[in-house]
Amino acid sequence: MGAGGGPERGRGERPGTPPPPPADGGAAGVSSRPADEGAAGAPSAPARPSTPGLPITEDHPVVRDDAPAPPPPTAATGEGAPRPPDSKIFLKDRQKGLIRTFIDEVLNAHDPSALERFITPDFADGTPEPGFEDDRRGFRDWLQAVFAGFPDMRWEASLMLYEEDTVVVRLTAMGTHLGTFRGVAATGRPVRMEAVHIVGLRDGRMASHFRISDELSLMEQITRPV
Repeated sequence: MGAGGGPERGRGERPGTPPPPPADGGAAGVSSRPADEGAAGAPSAPARPSTPGLPITEDHPVVRDDAPAPPPPTAATGEGAPRPPDSKIFLKDRQKGLIRTFIDEVLNAHDPSALERFITPDFADGTPEPGFEDDRRGFRDWLQAVFAGFPDMRWEASLMLYEEDTVVVRLTAMGTHLGTFRGVAATGRPVRMEAVHIVGLRDGRMASHFRISDELSLMEQITRPV
């Protein structure tokens, strides 16, 4: 014991040297917070993405493991999902396809017998040719007269528009006058005619027809003097 009653210093200890901290960090004011926390309880920095070698950019965002998964595609919106039968796009394609098939299998094939598959029983022609009826029989007879006068006539659609139950098509007809047409004997002359056809559709068939054509130009081509 010293003369003043104070604690004795151990032999070999320097004055003022603090004792070493306890092993558990719970004494001498040493904090027991985890080592990854900053001073004054500041939150630790977010962990870096675990995917090695993948930069964090707009093209490579960080995807959290706990992020909600996107909803599965439904039959109406998923890729490759069939279109509903009543959709406007499906109906539009089908109606236009009907007119294209009519051009190929009736007009360009010169087959008036195939006409029955494409027109309704009550078909009405709004612009019948003089001397021909405005019903389906008159329309077929008119086509036969055209086929007889121009055996190599072909029609080509350059424009086709669809609106509700109506298709508007612009046709260019080209052929050779090799037979009698409207009382004019064959001349062997090439002809060309433009026409716009307005076709009303019902139940997948042609129900009405209206034509705007340059008939005067056609007649001039086969009657003008040589």
